[in-house]
Amino acid sequence: MRDPNYCSPWLFPNLESFSHLLLYLKIKSKNRLAPNNETINLDLDIITHNFEGLLFYIYNNSKLYLFDLLNIPHDCTHHRMLSLSSKYLINHGYFCFFIIPFGYFKPKNEIKFSMEIEGLELIKQLFGWSPSFLYKNVKSIIKINNSYQEIIPEFKFPIPSYHISSWFKSNHTSLIFSLINLLTTFEPMGSARFDINASDIKLLIDKTNEYLFEISEEEEDTTLSYIVNELKRLRNNVKILSKVKIINWIDDIIKYYSTNLNKVS
Repeated sequence: MRDPNYCSPWLFPNLESFSHLLLYLKIKSKNRLAPNNETINLDLDIITHNFEGLLFYIYNNSKLYLFDLLNIPHDCTHHRMLSLSSKYLINHGYFCFFIIPFGYFKPKNEIKFSMEIEGLELIKQLFGWSPSFLYKNVKSIIKINNSYQEIIPEFKFPIPSYHISSWFKSNHTSLIFSLINLLTTFEPMGSARFDINASDIKLLIDKTNEYLFEISEEEEDTTLSYIVNELKRLRNNVKILSKVKIINWIDDIIKYYSTNLNKVS
């Protein structure tokens, strides 16, 4: 795919301020015949390693935009069964799945996608978008022309693995509320181009509140890296945490530091 922008004429202008991944699937029929069923099930596994945070995803199924939020407290596999319009897939010949990460990737990270559609062949590509705000804040004739960058997979058995390089910066956790507000503004518009269910937005808000206010378990780490990581997480979340949560978080750090200090002494 030469230009990933063409497959998301509505979505992209609203996501350009968020770092995000675009999983592009080119659809081919193995027997060159269109599926008989009205819907096709896509089995999708998202496998993460050395990423901590939240994964928001959104995709287009005919006129309806569907989305959900995944909690990634540690390395894990998330399974999703996506029911897609067969007519939409056959007419377009491709399927786009957007992933917006909130949190952080460690240097040695991996993300894998295992997927299958019965009777169809999938050719996948992964692209990354990292926003730049320089041209919006500086009055200059120079404008940074951002574009998607393809992330080349490492062919590991049995599933190819993608490494997210340092040029791609995950979004700060607090920005997820900006994304929710964005979706909320589109829901009542009744646009002829797309539909978003209000119930989906309410569920997203509930999940966000549940996931963001969880305090991570203490790591078995005798170095100061644990404290540094927790302070970074606290800094990124301080605007959305209650005073009680902030105090509890600081108490956990003090307790951890005191325990390790006693071990050393």
